[in-house]
Amino acid sequence: RFVRYFIPTEKDGILSYSFDNSRIWKIPTEFNKNAGRINYDAARDVMYLTGPLPEAAWTMVAGDKEKPDSRLVGNAIARFDGWMKSTPADAHPDTLSDPPKATWVREIPFDSTRNIDRHAAMDMPVMMTAEGDYVFMGYARIGRIRVYRADTGAFVGLWELGPSLRIEDQSKNDMLSNSPLNYGLMDSPIGLRVMHRADGSYVLTYHDNFLSHTALYVWRPDARPTAPVWDLKAALAGTSDKPTVELTWTAAEGAKSYQIERLLASGAERWTIIADSVTEPHYTDSTGLKPGVTVFYRLRTRTANGDWSDYSNVKYAR
Repeated sequence: RFVRYFIPTEKDGILSYSFDNSRIWKIPTEFNKNAGRINYDAARDVMYLTGPLPEAAWTMVAGDKEKPDSRLVGNAIARFDGWMKSTPADAHPDTLSDPPKATWVREIPFDSTRNIDRHAAMDMPVMMTAEGDYVFMGYARIGRIRVYRADTGAFVGLWELGPSLRIEDQSKNDMLSNSPLNYGLMDSPIGLRVMHRADGSYVLTYHDNFLSHTALYVWRPDARPTAPVWDLKAALAGTSDKPTVELTWTAAEGAKSYQIERLLASGAERWTIIADSVTEPHYTDSTGLKPGVTVFYRLRTRTANGDWSDYSNVKYAR
């Protein structure tokens, strides 16, 4: 229930760490008892922490009654500027210091009612890393990564692996089915790595330790319009013999039109474009749907210059 930082000492090109050359801080009051992940930017003296908010009914401390999966990071990220400056340079390694007040605190999507190994819930964060101008949160399913601005904590967008990248599984275990919800399973706290390149782009690797492959994303923040990735919704409508699906989303800044794609779970192997020039943030799909058959949707935006955004989040209806 504290944060300890070991200050490296260099001799003959070798870094060493010792208890005598360390500092210790209380868990910030922005969190409830504990912190989940830690990322310190020594060049800027900025600390990023994740953990449960004070009002959360649970913590990640062993023995608590309403303890979620211990691999989860919590339901918030916080940034603390001037972290090392908040304690005297000659502070004793056992002297608890008060951390600085958070520059910002951002609540993140989090499902504390599920176990990573047994449920296909989407919002189970397990990884956090900060690089360049952004903070990246890795989630336990389908290669999902959420991005936030490092200076303000504002939400930027997300990625997730498409169903075409899933691995067909022959096991009879339901958890290992080849559903698009069950690939990209990650329960490691260090499975996400990000590198900020000189040209301004970011390279992200997300290692799937469940089905043993690594997803690599290359992101150019200023090269494409923001995709409406955060809130695509799909709702079943129509009648039992003639089903329809109502799609809605928040309009994306800079978007002239939207292209909508669909994947039927009844044997289709590829995404199919069902609408190419939608101008409003809603669409009704009524063609080729069958009762009881799960259908997946995604979309992307197009600017007036003809540039495409990344794909949105994937939603399904059945």
